[in-house]
Amino acid sequence: LFSWMDKFGAFFSEQIFGPLREKVVGAFGGTVLFWILVVGSMLAFIIIIYLLRHRLARFALIRKIKDIIKGVLDGLKTIFKMKRKWEFILHSLLIWFFYILMTWMVVFALEETSRLTFIDGMFLLVVGGLGMSAPVTAGFGAYHWITSRGLVFVYDFSLELGSAYAILAHESNSILTILMCAISYLLCMVLRKKHTIQHPA
Repeated sequence: LFSWMDKFGAFFSEQIFGPLREKVVGAFGGTVLFWILVVGSMLAFIIIIYLLRHRLARFALIRKIKDIIKGVLDGLKTIFKMKRKWEFILHSLLIWFFYILMTWMVVFALEETSRLTFIDGMFLLVVGGLGMSAPVTAGFGAYHWITSRGLVFVYDFSLELGSAYAILAHESNSILTILMCAISYLLCMVLRKKHTIQHPA
C-alpha cells in the first residue's frame, strides 16, 4: 500500500506540482520569496475579504458564491438528518465504485494494460478527474495528456500506449454519454407528445 502511495505521490509531485512550482519560483526568483508571497497574499486576501464583507455582499456574484457554499454545507448537514441516510451513503459509495469500475474496465481493451488492478483504476480515475476539471470542453486534450503521462510515469508504459488508453477511455465515455442523452431527449419528446394527445389543454 505504501509503495502504491509513493508511486502516485511521486507522479503528482514530479509531473504536476513540481513543474508548476518551478515556473512560479523561477518567476519570483527564489523559494523563500515565493512562499513569503504565497502566504502573504493569502493572509492579505482573507483580511480584505473580512474587512469588506458587508460591501462585497452587495454584489450579485458574491451573493451567488455565498449561496452555493451555504447550499453545499446545508446539503452535507441533511445527510445526518435524513431518515434513510445509510441507504443514501450506500448508494453514494456504489456510484463511486462504478466510476472506478468504468475506468478500470477499459484497461482490458489493451493487452499491455490488462494487468492493471482495481487499485490502479482508482489512480486513473483521480488522474483523469484532474484532466476533466481543466477549463476545456469535456476535458478534451487535458484528460489525454495527464492520463497518458500517469501511465508512463507510474507503470513505465510507452507514451503511445498511454495515449491509446486515454483515447479509448475518454472517447468511449463521450460517445456513450452522447447516445444516452440523445435517447433520453427522444423519449422525453415522445412521452410529452403522448401526454399532450391524452390530456389536451
